[in-house]
Amino acid sequence: MEKSLADVIEAGADRVLTSGGEQKVEDGIPTVARLVQAANQRIAVMVGAGITESNVHRIVTETGVREIHASLRARVPSPTQYRNQKISMGSSKGHEYERAIVLEDAVRRLLDSARDGQ
Repeated sequence: MEKSLADVIEAGADRVLTSGGEQKVEDGIPTVARLVQAANQRIAVMVGAGITESNVHRIVTETGVREIHASLRARVPSPTQYRNQKISMGSSKGHEYERAIVLEDAVRRLLDSARDGQ
């Protein structure tokens, strides 16, 4: 992964999103920590994949990352007035008349947990 990181830096990117090569970033903590050290502040290493309030502090503390990517959204009914039940609107069959919103309280709690570990 360190070679790939060097290639990304050389290509001019200023940020890389990673889970440390694992399905969930918690399982990739050692790799992410090595990437952060190898990056040596030449590029931001952002972690994602399975970040929650309960694990974010450990991930940030053990890897040294300063940026996280998390999905903190909920589906709510769409305000759409006309609905044609005979057709599907794109690839989200069954969710055409919903929209995703960011949960502000969840963002605050995640940031508090990242900072304070609570």
